[in-house]
Amino acid sequence: RALAKLLGGVPDKYFLRAKVAIWNDKHLVKGKVRNIFSKKQRKFWIHASNPVKKGSFGYFDLVGCKFQNNLVYTKAADNLMSVSILLNLLQTLVEKKIKAHVIFLLTRAEEVGFVGCMGLIKKNSLSKRTPIIVLESSSAKAGNVKIGDGAVLRVGERFSTFSSEID
Repeated sequence: RALAKLLGGVPDKYFLRAKVAIWNDKHLVKGKVRNIFSKKQRKFWIHASNPVKKGSFGYFDLVGCKFQNNLVYTKAADNLMSVSILLNLLQTLVEKKIKAHVIFLLTRAEEVGFVGCMGLIKKNSLSKRTPIIVLESSSAKAGNVKIGDGAVLRVGERFSTFSSEID
């Protein structure tokens, strides 16, 4: 048994009884969420196939990719699209011989306050003058938008408004 804390915007009801995969050192441990330990703290008991070390990172154990009714279902569409956009930008800069200083940060936990990116900022790994543009995809339902109507530019998230001072 392992105690897990659910991070992100996924409602608790989807986590309860879900299959999970947990990175325990360099080994993947499979498990299933069994019951709530603390609803207020979003903590759940997981029955795992092997022991799990405290501090291990886990996620929903979903099918990698599935095609059904002309739609693509995948567990990493937002991250894959962001990486594709960044690679396309890099290719364009190279092909057009545009001189630019660009840094790509591939982080995790953007759904709960840009944890990876904020960690770099707090450790002074980036200059305070470095403009940061975060590529993030949310469901159309969450943003009350219609798929196919074009890009949506967010000016903030639930905690704050972003700066508009990028040149």
